[in-house]
Amino acid sequence: MSKVFGWLLGIGTFVGALYILWSKKNKVESIEDALEAQRLKQQIAKDEATVADMLVKAEIAVHQREPLEAIITESKARVAGILAGKPLSEMTESEAVAAFRDAGF
Repeated sequence: MSKVFGWLLGIGTFVGALYILWSKKNKVESIEDALEAQRLKQQIAKDEATVADMLVKAEIAVHQREPLEAIITESKARVAGILAGKPLSEMTESEAVAAFRDAGF
């Protein structure tokens, strides 16, 4: 069963990457960047679910969530930068906000 799930996840990642690559408002130029963006989006969803689960469990301390939340923030910034076609550090604040919005965050 886990092999089937693995195949489905792999196929879903590839299809999502192709969608990102062929999207009209997309600035991604290579399949590698599109695959990386899709993989990061899937990891973000998984990490956000983990954080939500941690929030429910009262025994989990804040200092254990903070590193994961930092990873999520960094991943979102990388996805937004990849999809926008340039790093966030080179964008104005309004461009960065638009990049995050266009990436779905």
